[in-house]
Amino acid sequence: MSRLFRKYQPLVKAKQRDPVFGLDSLLKTVSRFTHSVTKKERRLLLQAQEVNQLSQTLSSLTDEELTFALQKYQSGFKQKRYSGDEFFLSHALAHVVETCERTLHIRPFDVQIMGALALYQNYVVEMKPGEGKTITAGLAAILKGWCGLPCHVVTTNDYLAARDVATLKPLFERCNVTVGAIVQDIQAAERKAIYRHDVVYATSKELLADFLRDQIHLNGELDSHQLLINEFTQLNSRSKNTTMRGLHSVIIDEADSVLSDEAITPLIISVEGQNHLLKEAVQITKSIIDKLQLGIHYTLNSRYRDIELNALGKALIEDLAGELPSIWKIALWRDELIQQALIAREFFIKEHHYTIIDEKLVIVDEKTGRLMHGRTWRYGLQQAIEAKENIALSNPSETQASLSFQHFFRLYANVAGMSGTLHGLKNEFWHIYGVHILTIPPRFPSKLTLLPEVIFPTNQDKWSAVVAKIQQFSEKGLPVLVGTRSIQDSEELAEKIRGLGFSCNVLNALYHEQEAQIIALAGQPYAITIATNMAGRGTDILVSKQINNSGGLHVISTELYESRRIDWQLYGRSGRQGQQGKAICLLSLEDELLITYCPASIRTKLAKVISTPMGQKLSLFIYRYIQKKAERIAFMSRKNMLQHSIHLKNTLPFANG
Repeated sequence: MSRLFRKYQPLVKAKQRDPVFGLDSLLKTVSRFTHSVTKKERRLLLQAQEVNQLSQTLSSLTDEELTFALQKYQSGFKQKRYSGDEFFLSHALAHVVETCERTLHIRPFDVQIMGALALYQNYVVEMKPGEGKTITAGLAAILKGWCGLPCHVVTTNDYLAARDVATLKPLFERCNVTVGAIVQDIQAAERKAIYRHDVVYATSKELLADFLRDQIHLNGELDSHQLLINEFTQLNSRSKNTTMRGLHSVIIDEADSVLSDEAITPLIISVEGQNHLLKEAVQITKSIIDKLQLGIHYTLNSRYRDIELNALGKALIEDLAGELPSIWKIALWRDELIQQALIAREFFIKEHHYTIIDEKLVIVDEKTGRLMHGRTWRYGLQQAIEAKENIALSNPSETQASLSFQHFFRLYANVAGMSGTLHGLKNEFWHIYGVHILTIPPRFPSKLTLLPEVIFPTNQDKWSAVVAKIQQFSEKGLPVLVGTRSIQDSEELAEKIRGLGFSCNVLNALYHEQEAQIIALAGQPYAITIATNMAGRGTDILVSKQINNSGGLHVISTELYESRRIDWQLYGRSGRQGQQGKAICLLSLEDELLITYCPASIRTKLAKVISTPMGQKLSLFIYRYIQKKAERIAFMSRKNMLQHSIHLKNTLPFANG
């Protein structure tokens, strides 16, 4: 029975670690400081140096001797004979490092070995851009793959998943670890076969979608005892037809984005339904709200994307609602339609939140600027935006299964990750995922120069300054990368630059297929690249020695985000691996962050003094304060969302009883 349990155990969800709130939350925060992260970092670095030195003594081994040693260590990991034995772990990893040298002709650096040790021990590590996270994750994945339980490595897109597997496959195979990549177009039978590998590379979206499909197949049955009984008796065992092999260990690249920025975004498995009455009601609702005026019939709350109708607006709707189909005349449903239509009109902007391709609406990820094909907004919002754009209304979808990425990754028994930007996430990761963040020292000290920020009273002034700064850098032959917040901003800026006789490349969701080619050219002399925040995370912008000696890649940010980490994702495109680089941020009192979180009265007062040195300092101070406030609100929103969903999960079964 114990052997059967070990065989099936990966299919069983890990026990959820419920977050704590109130006074317990404070105590949990205090408990984080009882774990000496600094001491652990020093110890891991020393261990990594020992591993590297030991690996260099193995060069005298023949290929047969190395193969025998790798098999011996794999057997030890699988049988858990040496659990927690630092000596055994160091020697095992040293043999993997030597194998890496022989198969990939790359000898991992101390910091990469340190990162691999930390990932294997389920830490989230902060590694600066360009430090070699691909090799780091590969080393750790081999050790986890040797344990015989599923290990998933999360990448930011399909291209990187396939690329990393192709790059590291010789190393994995030499270490007797099977590896595969799950990408969007792979069919069900092949997916199931790939998930039987020891290590699987995939995006978070692909992993969660496959998990939800298995949940639908299992009818949510994940009780370990019942599943074991079914497996043992061969009666009603649905587990044989599941796609995944279970959730045991996960290593997440760009962990800040996956575990924080996108954490509460739900992934939904849905089927297209027919609802002609909804479509008719949405079209009529559009004609109704065309008669409503901002400031006369309703007001906006930009921070929460909320609409509040006043008495005049409510009275007008009562007069016009008779045109709606009978079922939508019910006040609750009618008001929901009106709200969604007004939200679509006031808060969802074309080429910022969505775009139109082949007469179909495609959502744009606000944080990465990438297209989200196949995703739709719920509760009639999708149809409301389609009506606003005068394109054919899509059929509403009916949800079969839904889960947030936050919930999903909390189901893994072991969570590890890495990113170049983890500032401000230590408390959140400890509270929600029970993991600590370690900092991996860079191989070379950073030579990136962050120039003083400048803030302007209006967007027009800011964009004029951006154009002037691009000219200044480009005329010196330097490559320039400009980060914009929306597709529309990137296109309009490119038009201005081209109008002055300069050539430039645009990297946004509309040109995502040319991303690798655009990034490859972004470090060339005189290159001007205008990008949304997607800016090719996971790939390096290479600059020549001549360009590096002249100052390196110059980055211009045109707006701050709700998180300082996202700003640094753009700055971090420059100054990699000890190279030269400069970054500057040009801002405006009309930027989205200030409009959303800063009262108009304060912005009006700042505009009067912004031309003075003291006014500049005050404006920038308030901008930074607003950004920190937005970060706190976002964290509490993610934590409260988790608390709410857990509360529903615990109480609804009793309500149904």
